[in-house]
Amino acid sequence: MNEDEKKTRTNLREKFLKSLMHAVDKPVSLRLYEKTEVQGTFKACDYTPVQIHVAEMNTPSGHKKDCLLRVSDIISYSVDLDDTK
Repeated sequence: MNEDEKKTRTNLREKFLKSLMHAVDKPVSLRLYEKTEVQGTFKACDYTPVQIHVAEMNTPSGHKKDCLLRVSDIISYSVDLDDTK
């Protein structure tokens, strides 16, 4: 990996970590495998990230107060970071 690639990867990693920091306590929508969609409140993720903590999660099988989701089970997630709403 050359220096430009390293700088780009570092920049992207920094932006990703900042977005996670700003996502705390914001509503999150997650698309999981088996065509499952859930909503809740983003709380945290571990450093790697391998797991995401979601609170007050609404699932097809009911409401869950706190959940740890494996990143490998998530197809995509969406968090509205706009503070002006």
